[in-house]
Amino acid sequence: MLMIILTAFANFFFVLNNNSLNDPSYAYVGEFVKQPVVDSMIAMYLMGLGEFADMDGYKEGPNVYIAWFFFLMGTFLVLVVFMNMLIAIMGDTFGNVQQIQEESTLQEQCKLIGDFIWLLDLQEVFAGKRYIIRLTPDMSINEQAVDLQAEISALGTDLKKKSDHHNTYLLRRLEAFEKNSRMLIKTQQAVLIKKVKQIVDDGLSSQKKFIEAQKEDAAEEEDDDE
Repeated sequence: MLMIILTAFANFFFVLNNNSLNDPSYAYVGEFVKQPVVDSMIAMYLMGLGEFADMDGYKEGPNVYIAWFFFLMGTFLVLVVFMNMLIAIMGDTFGNVQQIQEESTLQEQCKLIGDFIWLLDLQEVFAGKRYIIRLTPDMSINEQAVDLQAEISALGTDLKKKSDHHNTYLLRRLEAFEKNSRMLIKTQQAVLIKKVKQIVDDGLSSQKKFIEAQKEDAAEEEDDDE
């Protein structure tokens, strides 16, 4: 991105300098290698470094105002923005390296041990040892630090969502089961009441027939006595 900005401003000052070649008393771009394109690139590179020695041409000419405007904009973008951005990126990278300094040191030591393990007699070193525990990293050390608190919070949120979903599903199943149970109980109660009513009716009918039969028997006995 920095090279694109430098090339863009070099192109502008190259065109501006070519428009002022009719008057050799001033120039917006100094002569370094006698090649206008290369001179423009070198001039913008020096401007990015803060070298403002060849600025006499900015005081004269018909394009002095626009030249100063682009000079100020170029110095602001290159020196202030991009250089500070580069410093911030390098500082952030250095901070990330410092955060994993101990892990990186231990990792390099383990690599050295692995490279020279052939110098050791493992049977002698581990004599009398029943087990040998070998540890290997399950993932590489990331250059960027992982926010464990954010990971734990995200995991807790995910678990809460799943738990709420399962609870809602269980409540719906329980409500459906309770509804079906009530309907089944009502149906069984209706059938049972119908059965009891039928049994009572049959009992009453049998009792009525029995009474009528006794009356008939009594009437027949009276007739026989007469």
